[in-house]
Amino acid sequence: MRFKIRKHYRHTLGTNIEQERGFIITGVDDILQALEDSTLLLNITSRFVGIYLLQVEQWIRILSLIPDVIKLWA
Repeated sequence: MRFKIRKHYRHTLGTNIEQERGFIITGVDDILQALEDSTLLLNITSRFVGIYLLQVEQWIRILSLIPDVIKLWA
């Protein structure tokens, strides 16, 4: 799975001038779904993690932040 990146332009009102503003991420639906599935799987299996509980909880926190960042850039 890979991100698709495209250039983002700002249009100035009243003119035909486009100013390049950087890049945005597109086509993120599959990636967001995979992140959601992974987070759900970690939550479901958390009762079996035993000694790895702290590390799994950290993964869950990180995975929950990633979709927010992706949505900001999309």
